[in-house]
Amino acid sequence: MPDLKTEALRIASELPKGDPTRRRILEAVSKTGRRQDKSAGSGAVNAKYLDGLTPRMKEKILRSVAKHYGVSVSEIESELTDRDAEALYEYLAFDNGMAMQVYRDFQSKHLASDKTARVDGKVFKPGTYFNTFFNEKGLSSKEYEVTDSRGVRHFIPTEVVLEALAQTRGGERAHAENILRKIDFHNGDVHDFLKHLAEGLARQYEGVIR
Repeated sequence: MPDLKTEALRIASELPKGDPTRRRILEAVSKTGRRQDKSAGSGAVNAKYLDGLTPRMKEKILRSVAKHYGVSVSEIESELTDRDAEALYEYLAFDNGMAMQVYRDFQSKHLASDKTARVDGKVFKPGTYFNTFFNEKGLSSKEYEVTDSRGVRHFIPTEVVLEALAQTRGGERAHAENILRKIDFHNGDVHDFLKHLAEGLARQYEGVIR
């Protein structure tokens, strides 16, 4: 059975923008306080959601929440991913539009499915080595748990890593291709390499918000 906050946000999300009832519901949720429900335990889920976003969108959300509560971006990210954190959309009740967007994402594409998904090479240009390699491998989608230098945990999906890999060019791309060829030749675990790339993404994002 959903908790009262979640049910209230669900009802509000179904009402049109500008509706007085919608506004009152969101204001009531905001006034309950962001640290009241210590049993929520949504830190891992928040981290999963945030790391599934583009770095730009992730930064936008974190900066917005940090500004509202008068803390730094690194401090709010640590709190949002803490074991006792509430769901991210509850921290966003001050911004109706963003709260609804995050809430809908939580209930749909980012967190709704428990089925084991497969990834392919569709993010790469057809005919390239990467496209062929990942189409043939049919890897299961995973979440790589990595920790940055601030101690903040990140849960980065395989799909996000592949999208970043697709943006590489020149020597960086050739180096990655060479590593994958070696892994394939020795029947190694591709996910070990992808987790290594995920660690690089976490460091890259950390540099953006400093």
